[in-house]
Amino acid sequence: MFIIDFDDTLLDTQKFKRERMKALLSLGVSEEIYWNSYSEARYDDENISTYCDKRHADVLHYKYGFVKEEVLDKLDEVNKKMSEILFSEAFNFLEKLKQTGNSLVLLSLGEPSFQEFKVKLSGVDKYFDRLFFVDDTKEHVIGELLEKTKDKNVWFIDNEIRQVHNMHKIYPKLRVVIKANSHIDKDKYEHARLPYFYNLIDVAEYVKN
Repeated sequence: MFIIDFDDTLLDTQKFKRERMKALLSLGVSEEIYWNSYSEARYDDENISTYCDKRHADVLHYKYGFVKEEVLDKLDEVNKKMSEILFSEAFNFLEKLKQTGNSLVLLSLGEPSFQEFKVKLSGVDKYFDRLFFVDDTKEHVIGELLEKTKDKNVWFIDNEIRQVHNMHKIYPKLRVVIKANSHIDKDKYEHARLPYFYNLIDVAEYVKN
């Protein structure tokens, strides 16, 4: 079984954010306001993931005075390009894993309805046997999957160093690999002492071998 993350693993989320910022610049949203409003929309007071188009538009409207409908229209223009914002090797990567005959499970952290919306727009959902969207933690889902599966090898593929490290610590039998990204200092990957690769095809070759 392969348990695979979505943001910054299959989707180039940094590009996704930049494209949204560029789209909003035409409405007069400055880079500073964009990043501030993005941060404010990301979590609620209980640290639950809440980011979605509507919440970002609400922040820009109520706090910064922008027209909500115009913001939503601009964000949706970017949403329609979701498949183009995947890492270029994402589909090839999923094909290679599918060819192993093992089940593929997508486990995405974020506001559930928005994450599902993004995943289905991107087109990667067709490769997965099961889809999970959580707004708090991945730990309980992975625990349930490990408890119920008969697979000897279960892989967890994610971009978050701390997340991967913690899951590996909690579930020692879980095999892990990090999808590295260029916006993170390489020293952090080295310090984690866990397998990491910048290209998804390299991840596929590693787990297959």
